[in-house]
Amino acid sequence: FLTYWMAAEQVQPGAFVSSAVGAVVGLLVALGLQMLPHLYGNAGEAVAVVIMLVAIYFQIVGWAKVAFNFSTMIFLTAGAAVPIQAHTDVINALKSLGLGIVFFGAVVMGAQKLAARSTAPATT
Repeated sequence: FLTYWMAAEQVQPGAFVSSAVGAVVGLLVALGLQMLPHLYGNAGEAVAVVIMLVAIYFQIVGWAKVAFNFSTMIFLTAGAAVPIQAHTDVINALKSLGLGIVFFGAVVMGAQKLAARSTAPATT
């Protein structure tokens, strides 16, 4: 998450929410790709693929930009990779992502506020 937020959004506080929500949505779609076929067989796989295609379409068209953005596509791509699907528990990945969002959001925004305060002109 931090790598995406730094590289694509230059750690802009205004992009934090859409980056975080997009990352979670991307991993949730990847979770659907992993779980639905196991739970419902071919029908589950078809539903998972349709959900993935809808997410991609929303991102291309620009609908619901907070949830369907470049962050969504990065996390969906990584989460849908065959080795990741085969050897990773996406639920634990979601927990790790949530922890990373909270931790790095607090650290980076705290540092930005501290830097802004230290560079503010002194009032007399």
